[in-house]
Amino acid sequence: MRHNEPSAGTDLHGYSSTVRAYKTRYQRLRERGEAYTNWLDRISCEQYALAFDGGYRWGHMTTNLVECKTSVLKGACNLLVTTLVKAMFYRLDELFTRKRAEVEACINAGHVFSELVTSKLHANQWAAGNIQVSCFDRHNGVFEVRESMHWTYNDNGVTVVNSR
Repeated sequence: MRHNEPSAGTDLHGYSSTVRAYKTRYQRLRERGEAYTNWLDRISCEQYALAFDGGYRWGHMTTNLVECKTSVLKGACNLLVTTLVKAMFYRLDELFTRKRAEVEACINAGHVFSELVTSKLHANQWAAGNIQVSCFDRHNGVFEVRESMHWTYNDNGVTVVNSR
């Protein structure tokens, strides 16, 4: 885009996230020449300015969506769009195939949850084992929580004792 085209400089104008910033940048554009603001006036503000998009922040959402795909497209730089789509498809296909095999192995072994989830559940259950909760008034949400100073935990024959 050449610098003397009407749309030059409007990219930052569209990123105004408040009406006040939008008006300030609009005035600066008007000072550069009325051709710029006349060109912008033919387009609805909701289509290009974040200040008028109802809080949806469409421009930033698109940027974040692209950033989310970065890990999938790692190493695939400067390729054609078709090639990028194919690369993404095959890499996601490989990922889902691998994850499917892992899940099937867990199910066939009789596990309800994955190893990671099971270890997290055990860790939380272990951490909560020394906590006592007494309910005084359920309606108003009044509880007493006591943590005992001495506790033991037995995991597969290994006993852990803590005295604080």
